[in-house]
Amino acid sequence: MSLTNDLKDPSRSEQPLDGAGFEAEDRKYPFTISSWDDYHNYRPTLPPSMFAAWMKYHESHGGKPDVAHDIGAGSGTGAAFLSQVFAHTYVSDPGAANIAIARTRLQPASGFTFRQVPAEVQWPGPATVDMAVLCNVLHWTDAPVVMANLAATLRPGGSFACCMQAFRVYFPQSHRLDALWLDVTETVMSKLHREGALSDAIRAGIRNSYAGYEGVDVPEEYFENVRRWHVNVRVGDATPYRFTKVGEFEENPRRVRDGETEEVVHDPGWRRQVDADWLRGFLRTTTLPLGDDIWALPTWTELERVINDEFGGQVTAEWPVYMLLATRK
Repeated sequence: MSLTNDLKDPSRSEQPLDGAGFEAEDRKYPFTISSWDDYHNYRPTLPPSMFAAWMKYHESHGGKPDVAHDIGAGSGTGAAFLSQVFAHTYVSDPGAANIAIARTRLQPASGFTFRQVPAEVQWPGPATVDMAVLCNVLHWTDAPVVMANLAATLRPGGSFACCMQAFRVYFPQSHRLDALWLDVTETVMSKLHREGALSDAIRAGIRNSYAGYEGVDVPEEYFENVRRWHVNVRVGDATPYRFTKVGEFEENPRRVRDGETEEVVHDPGWRRQVDADWLRGFLRTTTLPLGDDIWALPTWTELERVINDEFGGQVTAEWPVYMLLATRK
């Protein structure tokens, strides 16, 4: 199965970000952004093909194009996509600065309703939304609470869709680079774990992202037509989203029910050309307390050498992504 690109990429027409994110105001949230400029420069962008596939799923069971909700919206990229299809879009995020940035980016203002609120708080009201999306959010939340909120706020026949990509990176041109990158992240995570530098919230996020959203239970009393898409995973890789050593962190039990559909999906939209400096920036945009000693690791030094000497300084990076979709009964 392949995903197609049918929507406009709003990042190509929106005004630049002002660089402010939320951090000090929201320290209880594990995924905090100190600079949205850095985040958008050094992270894979959400591809139009993903949203096009989500809309196709939504339309396939008669989902209406009236009201959408971007949960954990950050700077509003997901909401910008949704506004191309839906008449009105709710935008929520726990960070006041994030909501402020989203307000400046999302126009006209009449097409959106904003609120500073975490995903664990039910908003908007019951049976209000036709489609809710969570982009790289669900693994940082109390998933059972969020699923209950989705069930309450979605109208019958409405959809939710979510995606997750963490710090695992593939390099289609080089299995050697695949192995070097994984070794770097395993080494760094082990060091941080030994030093007690990871908060409970971050450890929970790591556990939740280890196997994508396989550990998320989709309550069958509320949802049907559940689809679980493994995007760009490698054949034979039993843990395609893992970026820590096997067995070092607790794993969630698998909660995929009989009757749910699991598919392997290919989407080149999750690729981009990168150099070693970009990969450094990618790691710096994480919430992990990384020091410059990471760049002295033998595996990092070799990774940079391979990119520079064997590929002329640039290689293709590709992200494995887990997507979960379901329809409200």
